[in-house]
Amino acid sequence: MYDAAMAILIEKNLSDFLRGSGKTLRDVERHDVVLHRRDGEDLLLTEKRREDGMRETFQLLASLVQSFMGASAANGDHVAEVLDRSAPWALVMPREEQERFLQEIAQKARACHGLGSFEPLTRLFEGWQTTASIYAHSEVLEQLNAEPDAEEARAVVARPAG
Repeated sequence: MYDAAMAILIEKNLSDFLRGSGKTLRDVERHDVVLHRRDGEDLLLTEKRREDGMRETFQLLASLVQSFMGASAANGDHVAEVLDRSAPWALVMPREEQERFLQEIAQKARACHGLGSFEPLTRLFEGWQTTASIYAHSEVLEQLNAEPDAEEARAVVARPAG
């Protein structure tokens, strides 16, 4: 069952945690805690059971998306519906790219679950957002698809010295 109290993120400075870790660890029993660091990326403290639950949820969702994509070949209208609800920015891409996006995300999510790391999925997601941004800006898309002129095609780049 969903516990709204668990959805709250508590934010603290790392130095506060180092001075009073007992209080923070008690907070982690009910909430996720973000520790802000001055000299690096923020840290997230959570209980392993919550993290395991998230990973299992990602696995289930990846399987559902893959199953949906298999079934959507016969009923293509659902792709736009799914994207409209979950990633509306993807609707600027052509239909084939939308389907490829959903397939790749589902495959990568399943692979990441097996690896225990979702960083590759984050990179893939960011790449697809960039792709959608290019489709949204027709002048950029035209430049990328344009044939180089004859002079550019013959240009020779000098090899760096040393």
